Amino acid sequence: MTLGYALPYGLRDVQLIKYPTLAATTFGTQLTDLPVARTMSFNDTEDYEDLRGDDKLYTSHGKGAQVEWEIESGGVSFDAYAIIAGGVVIDTGISPNQIRRFRKKSLDVRPFFTAIGQAINDNGGDFQAIIWRCRSTGNVEGELGDGEFYIPKVSGTGFSCLVSGLVNATEINDSIYDFVYRETSGSITAPAIDTPAAPVTYSISDTGGTVSGGEIVVVTGYGFVGVTGVTVGGTAATDFEVTSPYSLTLITPAHSAGSANILVTNATGTSAVNPAAAYTYV
Repeated sequence: MTLGYALPYGLRDVQLIKYPTLAATTFGTQLTDLPVARTMSFNDTEDYEDLRGDDKLYTSHGKGAQVEWEIESGGVSFDAYAIIAGGVVIDTGISPNQIRRFRKKSLDVRPFFTAIGQAINDNGGDFQAIIWRCRSTGNVEGELGDGEFYIPKVSGTGFSCLVSGLVNATEINDSIYDFVYRETSGSITAPAIDTPAAPVTYSISDTGGTVSGGEIVVVTGYGFVGVTGVTVGGTAATDFEVTSPYSLTLITPAHSAGSANILVTNATGTSAVNPAAAYTYV
C-alpha cells in the first residue's frame, strides 16, 4: 500500500514537550511521556460571521482557526501532570524512603506545551498528530473508584505557534497542528528549528532548450527558502521566483550549446551538481 493511502490505527504513544517559558517563543527539548495513553482526540473549530443583506446570505468569514483537543491516559506521571495543570514536583528522601509530591498553588499557571500523538498505520509506518502550542483550558478530570483504574482526562485548546523559523523546510510560525504520515515508523522527537543547509535539487520540468535562452523551467528540490541566486551552466538565470520551499521557477539565460548544470544558492551554500538538474542547450 502506498504512503498516500495508509490509514492510521492503534494509538502507540503520546509525548508532551513543555515550552521553556510562558512566552512560548522557543521549543522545549524534554520529552515527557504520557503513560498508558488511551486516546488523543482533536476537533478543528472556527467561528464564522455571516454577511447578510437584501434578504440574502452573501458570504461568511472565519475569525481564525483553532483546535480543541482531549487526552486520556491510564494514570499520569507527576511530570506530565505538572505540564498539564501547572504546579511543581517535589522529591524528598532517598530509597527506600523516597517521597515524590505534586503541589499546585493558587498562583501557579498552566504552561504551554507541544503534544505529539503517534499511531501505527496499515503500511507498517506511522502517523503523527502534532499540536504545536497546547494549553489545558478545560477541567483536569480523574476519579479514584472502588476496583477501578485511575484514568485522568484533560482537554484544552491548540493555539497558533509563536516560534519563528523553519521546521521541515517550512515556516512554523502561526501553525496550529500538523498530521504526518511516515513510511517507516520511528520514535517521537522534540520539534526543532532546521539546521541551516544548502539547497538540494531533485528534478527540472524541462531538460533542454535553445542557446538564446528565455525558456521557463521549474526546479524541484529542498531548502528553497532564502535563495540568493540561481545559475545555469555558471550563468545567472535571467530571472527566478521561489514558489515554495520545494520549488522555484527560472528563466534560462543565453548560453553556448551543451549541458549546463542548474545550481541554487542560499545563505548557507550552493546545491551540489545533480545530473537530474542538468539542462541541455541546442
